Amino acid sequence: MPPDDPSRDPRRPVRIARGVSAVIVVLALVGLLQAGVMIAIEARRLWTAEREIARLEREVGDLRRETADLIEIAGRGDDERFREHLARRQGYVYPDETRYVIVPPPASLLDDRPAAGP
Repeated sequence: MPPDDPSRDPRRPVRIARGVSAVIVVLALVGLLQAGVMIAIEARRLWTAEREIARLEREVGDLRRETADLIEIAGRGDDERFREHLARRQGYVYPDETRYVIVPPPASLLDDRPAAGP
């Protein structure tokens, strides 16, 4: 073979190494992209979990306040005036009393008024 034969080019291994390097770079970029997506997914999941925890903590606080109110009401169960107050708020009356319920007129009757004109 003559020395000018392109198949015997001593630089040929360098071309193969460049191709391998290009594949490695592409794979590294794909890996970085995948890692970035995974980090974004986990960050969103963490943010959602923290929001849910804050909501549940507010709900627990509300329930604790409601429980304290109910314990106070149960503790005042022996107070006759307090029991009467609760019963009247629920609409109960004594047997010798008459209960009157005032029902407001429907909104449609209020809207049928003649308009004031010039």
